Amino acid sequence: MAFVVLALAFTPALLSQQPSAQKSRASQSSAAESKIDDLSAQAAALYKKGKYTQAGALLEQALKLAEDTYGPKDIQVAPVLNNLSSVYMSLERWDDAVALLERALPIEKAAFGPDDPILIDALSNLAISLKTLGHLAEAEPIQRQLVSIESKDKGPENPDIAPDISTLGEIYMGEKKFAEAEPVFQRLLRIEKKDGG
Repeated sequence: MAFVVLALAFTPALLSQQPSAQKSRASQSSAAESKIDDLSAQAAALYKKGKYTQAGALLEQALKLAEDTYGPKDIQVAPVLNNLSSVYMSLERWDDAVALLERALPIEKAAFGPDDPILIDALSNLAISLKTLGHLAEAEPIQRQLVSIESKDKGPENPDIAPDISTLGEIYMGEKKFAEAEPVFQRLLRIEKKDGG
């Protein structure tokens, strides 16, 4: 199972895509932003070493600071929510990961729109977490949205999206939706044939 590695480069990317009013507010909070970035960088180093509990503690501090500085629904909070959810997934704290991702996605959708590729990591992690918890009916529309966004962004037969197409097929199979699963797996076979597999 692939998890998103801490998306620490995500914060600056979000800053550059924000409306000017949000950029202004962000620049006024540069000390807090610097502290959040520092905590996140330390967490990333710990995460890479497999020290998930310690990484989570630092990201929980970063989240509190981001919420206190920007508000709980500000776009600056979304990357911290996503990063902390990745840690929780590594710790197999699936319910906690789902709760964070369900907070992050509406923030990102409001800032970037419902079909922006920036949503890919959060959608993928949410679908994986829900699938792991056995909530296939909830995971299905999220996985469908993920595959749709990736298909538009990378092309419908791009080999990079094959794992997510496969996961969609697995969800359909788990739900006993065999008629829906068949074209998904046929698409997967076409991609694998084109890719030389």
